[in-house]
Amino acid sequence: MSHLVPNIAQFQYHKEELAAFIHFGPNTFHNVEWGEHYGNMSVKDVFPLKSKVDVEPLMATLQEAGFKKVIVTAKHHDGFAIWRSRFTDYEIGHTDYQNGQGDVLADISAAATKYGLAMGLYLSPWDIHEKSYGYYDQDGNPLVGEDGIPLLGRTWEEVEQLDAADYNTFYLHQLEEILSNPCYGCNGRFTEIWLDGAKGTGAAAQRYKLDQWIATIQRYQGRQAGYDTDALLFGAGPYTTVRWIGNESGFAHETTWAPARLVYDDSGIAMDIDTNMHDHYSQGYPTGDVWTVPEADARITSGWFWGPNKKRPKPLSELTEIYLRSVGHGATLLLNIPLNDQGKVDQDILDRIREFGCVLQTTFTTNLAHGAKLDTDSSYKQGLENLLDEHPWTHWSPGESETEAVLTLDFGKQTSFDIVSIEEAIQEGQKICQYQVDISLNQKDWYLMEKGTTIGAKRLIAQHGTQARFVKIWVKAAGEAPCLTV
Repeated sequence: MSHLVPNIAQFQYHKEELAAFIHFGPNTFHNVEWGEHYGNMSVKDVFPLKSKVDVEPLMATLQEAGFKKVIVTAKHHDGFAIWRSRFTDYEIGHTDYQNGQGDVLADISAAATKYGLAMGLYLSPWDIHEKSYGYYDQDGNPLVGEDGIPLLGRTWEEVEQLDAADYNTFYLHQLEEILSNPCYGCNGRFTEIWLDGAKGTGAAAQRYKLDQWIATIQRYQGRQAGYDTDALLFGAGPYTTVRWIGNESGFAHETTWAPARLVYDDSGIAMDIDTNMHDHYSQGYPTGDVWTVPEADARITSGWFWGPNKKRPKPLSELTEIYLRSVGHGATLLLNIPLNDQGKVDQDILDRIREFGCVLQTTFTTNLAHGAKLDTDSSYKQGLENLLDEHPWTHWSPGESETEAVLTLDFGKQTSFDIVSIEEAIQEGQKICQYQVDISLNQKDWYLMEKGTTIGAKRLIAQHGTQARFVKIWVKAAGEAPCLTV
């Protein structure tokens, strides 16, 4: 089994569980979801909002509901910058937003800072509008085909020499422009950078110089800048520390491992990661080269961007199912909350966020295990109390030679509950490959509640109206002792 462990930033994200996505930009005003080239439309018409965005109600609601982070789409595939960028005219300063003096990213950052929400940055590498995207000579002739192969038998070195404008440099400038500005982020900090790998049909072939981009990110937002941790990276090839779950439903697979495997080229250089993608699920591997936080992105409405026909929030029951199948399967949940065409969040969406947070807080406020008697079949019982102390760094493990363990909770009387929560001490690695939960009223007649494979950061076993006095949890790790926490 893997001896990989998460770094401190990854461990913290696992424990925080909830983050919010904020999609806002030109698509908001034109009822569009995917990247769109708005042709000859003026930038003022592309982004027609004039009044300042009002996101404090959203930040207050997210904080109240238990969210810890917001990730903001500063530039989506359409290429429009919601901050004041020196490197393009396709940006907020060339619109009528606050009489051309406003900055949406700064406004959102100020609100997030006020309510103590960490921030992440989404900056789409694919840019439909920017003319330097792709490879073209000074006469506008393409140097690379749509298949990503240089034309006329040229080498990549020749292509880059003939390229009239370097998109990698353009993107690097925009990264630096945001990450170096203390007005952006929560108190100037972005804890996660989202490099969406999407490229639509018709996009010219473009190679990204990830090594340069990542170096810039960490120079401004990582340990080089004096922070305790490097920024988390999504969609960053071999540098990835947060990975896509494989679908946009917010569901992690029943079997979800954090480790992923590096993919090397013929010369032995790591080029990407293999997250074991099957049937729209990124399952990871029990053994791997890199720890990646499985991040499940989902939408509170039917769309990523707000629109008149896609603004209704999902039912509370659907959101709780998403939580159980994301966080409850060892992933984190990144829930999209779109701003509307007035730069606000619809009241019914705010209400649904508040209801969702209330359900989670009500469900998990009372931990029945605290008043129960806890025992184990292991010969090693020292530290068993660590499973009841609510401290994320403490843990319990059976003897080193024991690859299985049974824990039994005795509530002392028949007790009603809905969820059994099991957490692996992932700071020691992800090791558990099998689990089983049984319940009983008399410790003689046992009934299976659930059995499965991985636990990871958290496994939630939900069964409404369960009645039991005893709960028995069996876990197994392959080749080494399992390690549990709370």
